[in-house]
Formats: sequence, structure tokens, C-alpha cells
Amino acid sequence: MSLGSFSQKDVGHHGAVIHTIQELCEKRNIMAFKNTFVRLRKQHSWTQQQVAEQVGLSVGQIKKYEKGTSAPTLHILGKIALMFGVSTDDLVFENGANVAAHKLDAELLKRFEQLADLPQKERDAVLLLIDSVIAKQTLRQIITS
Repeated sequence: MSLGSFSQKDVGHHGAVIHTIQELCEKRNIMAFKNTFVRLRKQHSWTQQQVAEQVGLSVGQIKKYEKGTSAPTLHILGKIALMFGVSTDDLVFENGANVAAHKLDAELLKRFEQLADLPQKERDAVLLLIDSVIAKQTLRQIITS
């Protein structure tokens, strides 16, 4: 699976953004991340080497994540979430903590990731199309209400 390009800009910015997930994990969630990461890797029957290659890290770094001695940056956390087809909340918070209001299915996440590789003009066209479909659905709901 190719993860394509994925920047911190794609993760999102909200005022004072926490630039690494490590700060959060050190407080309460390092064990939740570690356990979830190991569980998901084993559920997918992937080796540490396969995960390292997909995310673009060394096997040594993957081992640190699994031991709970290191935590990923937001950029890497986003890549890991896309790779496993889960939200970042599911990775960081125990049992997902129901932090994410909605989870996108893995196929939709993969397609949005591929948009990052398109030229800006084509990305704008896709966004316009998405906005149009959403507006159409919103109008239908208003009319039928």
C-alpha cells in the first residue's frame, strides 16, 4: 500500500497545534497507543518490517512504538492511521474514547489520500464536485423536511 504524500498541513491546524503526539502520550496515552498499534499490526498480520516500509520509518522506530518508549509525530500518526484504516483518535485514546464523531471507511480515506498527489487545479475540481454533491443532498433534506 502506498501512502503517498501526507503533510502536517493535511492533519490540520487549530490555533496552537500540538506538533507531536508524544506530549499527549507521555501524560496518559502512551500505553493506549502502544497496545492499539501492536493489536492492529497483528490483526493485519503485518511484520514490523512491513509496517516500517509502509510508514517510511526504520524497524527500530516501530519497535520503540511497540515497547512504549517512543511516540510518533502527528505527521507519522496520520500515516499510521491511514495505513490501518482507523482514526488518529482510535490510535491515541483507549478504545477510541469515542472522540471522533464519525469514522470514514478505509477506502474513502485511501481515495482522499490520493488527492494529495493531484495537481492543484484537479484537486480544486474534485473539491467543487464534493461541495456540489453535499449541497444537493442538503437541499433534498430541506425540501423533504
